[in-house]
Amino acid sequence: MPISEVTKEMQKLDPKHTVNLFRKQFGNISGCLKTIKNPVFYLDSSTIKLQPYDKVKECYQAGAVDSESWEVFDKAWKETDDQRKQFS
Repeated sequence: MPISEVTKEMQKLDPKHTVNLFRKQFGNISGCLKTIKNPVFYLDSSTIKLQPYDKVKECYQAGAVDSESWEVFDKAWKETDDQRKQFS
């Protein structure tokens, strides 16, 4: 997901929302994301990318990802994996 899409969503929030107040400590969303140590995603230039499936699954099994988020991720991964196989 491009950082610009995250920024657009954040702009919909109240300026005093805790998410915006946290971001403002760093000047911009890119600076904010660079400080977050998250085993599930990483910052690649101006794009937020998820780790590979197996790595996210390990994080889920270790309790770093909640069940609802895992179910959404797992379903989306399997659907896109099926689509990739169709075009291979």
